[in-house]
Amino acid sequence: MLITTTTKETTATDRAEVGGRFLGWCRTRNRPMSKAGTKLRAVGKKRCPKCGEIKGRDRFYASRCHPDGLRSACKECGTVINRKYKSSLRSAKLWRKYGLREQDYKSLHLAQKGCCAICGKSEEGGTARRGNGNRLEVDHDHRTGRVRGLLCRECNLGVGYFRDTPALLAAASDYVLRSCVATLAG
Repeated sequence: MLITTTTKETTATDRAEVGGRFLGWCRTRNRPMSKAGTKLRAVGKKRCPKCGEIKGRDRFYASRCHPDGLRSACKECGTVINRKYKSSLRSAKLWRKYGLREQDYKSLHLAQKGCCAICGKSEEGGTARRGNGNRLEVDHDHRTGRVRGLLCRECNLGVGYFRDTPALLAAASDYVLRSCVATLAG
C-alpha cells in the first residue's frame, strides 16, 4: 500500500528562523512561530504559561508536538491540569452511566464507611488498576440500571462473572463449602 503525504512548502518570508533554525509553524494562529522565548531557550530555560515562572528545561515533560521539544506547562502545573481533567471525566462517567452525581457517590461511600459492600475491604486495601487508584466501583443491576452499592474491583468482577444470578452465586457458595468440608474431613 502506497501512502503519500503532502508537505507545506515554506519560503524565506513565511518561515520563522532563529540563527538559521526553523522554529515551526504555529497551528493556532496559522503563521510561523514567534521569536519570543528564544533567549530563554538559549540559556536552557522556559516560561510556564500557567504559573508564569521561568524554570529549567528539566522541569518540563518532553513532547514531540511542540517545536522546542517540551510541553508548554511545567511538570507541576501539568499534574494539576491532569487531575482536574481526570476528575471531570470520572464525574461525567458517573452521570452518563449510572445517573449519579459526585455527591451521590460520596454519600454512598459514607454510608458504606469506605468499604466494599460484600467483602468489607477498605479502599486502602484494594489494588491500583486502570488508573482509578483504590476507589470503590459502582455496582448496578444490568437489567434495571439501578445502583446497588459500591464494591471493590474483585467483588464487582465476581458478581459480573456470575451474571447477577442469585442461583449461580448460591451454587458457587455451596461448591466452596463442600470443598472446605471435604478438605477438613479428609
